[in-house]
Amino acid sequence: PSTIPKAGFEEEDGSSLPPISVGEVIDFLSGFVQELHELLTKYSNRPRPITYHKVWKIYHDLAIKTLFPWDLHYKKRMPKKREDGS
Repeated sequence: PSTIPKAGFEEEDGSSLPPISVGEVIDFLSGFVQELHELLTKYSNRPRPITYHKVWKIYHDLAIKTLFPWDLHYKKRMPKKREDGS
């Protein structure tokens, strides 16, 4: 299961949230890969092999459902760009 904040995070400006940690990124992406694996495994025992079109659709739908909203949330938690030349 992914660790995307639940309903309402889209409206937050994220300014009061700390920058996202590497651990949070790893946890989220691990959950995403696990969920994708579970979805694709459902097709492994079927008599007809899964087509690459179906694999792409499964990935696409999961990405739209989880990666896209998480990325929007992540961008709100990115540190402000430095203006000191570093």
